[in-house]
Amino acid sequence: MKRSHTARARTYARGRTVSGLATGRTAIGLMAIAGALGARQAAAIPDPQGRSLGEANTTASASRPDTVLIGAGIVDGSFLRPYSVEYELTRIDADGSESPTGRWTDDVTIVERGDRQVLRRELSRYDADGNKDLWRVHLVDHASLAPVLTHHQQGPDLRQITHIDFEGESVTISVLQDPETPVVHLELELEQAPFDLALYATLLVAFPLREGYEAVFPVIGPTATLKWETLTVSRRETLSTPDGDVDAWVVETDSRPWTAWLMKEAPYIAKIEQRRPDGSRWISTRVP
Repeated sequence: MKRSHTARARTYARGRTVSGLATGRTAIGLMAIAGALGARQAAAIPDPQGRSLGEANTTASASRPDTVLIGAGIVDGSFLRPYSVEYELTRIDADGSESPTGRWTDDVTIVERGDRQVLRRELSRYDADGNKDLWRVHLVDHASLAPVLTHHQQGPDLRQITHIDFEGESVTISVLQDPETPVVHLELELEQAPFDLALYATLLVAFPLREGYEAVFPVIGPTATLKWETLTVSRRETLSTPDGDVDAWVVETDSRPWTAWLMKEAPYIAKIEQRRPDGSRWISTRVP
């Protein structure tokens, strides 16, 4: 089975299953991926600036943000160093009431993979009762942050698995919705190599952060949705952390309605605020 998805008469992605015909519950998982690359994708793919994906703007201006592509030399993660931190997660409802929601850990190491250095990021999330409900590993090129792979497990007993292998414009996604069903595979040939959306703050901190800076860049995440993400640096702010007061860049994103307070020194993430559709805010702050 083949699919061809176009945006403004330009082919962006072609998806095909490589595990044969899918039936029953397996087909549901495949349809979810194909749907993400079909109707929901068409409106998201065109460059917000009216340019094709192949046109990168290397100089930001007040009216036109950077269009940032892998290998353009704008994103530079070579300064990133290993760290290990823990964050507590607090939910703040629309009425201002607060409740502890859990915690998550963030561990980064630099490893050798073939002839290049790769940054390995491992995240584990635990609910308020201490049960691990998400585990994710990212491998990206240390300098360009071009993704190599993402392995994502979530849900009860971490039974739902998404594995993504990246090789430039070629992306292979494997999904296991339930251990009782076969793995569904999807191979994509993209017009442009995407960044790993789920890397999030570790990716954002490698942009040339300065007040007023804006950028748009192509991303793909565990849901297999291709989209443009928009980054805006609104200001610089002083925060209290376990290491004392720090100055952080306040970085906002659109497709994920989040705000991150980022530093250019380890552990790089001072705070994250996630805004949810129900009006609540989920705040991640570092644990001493």
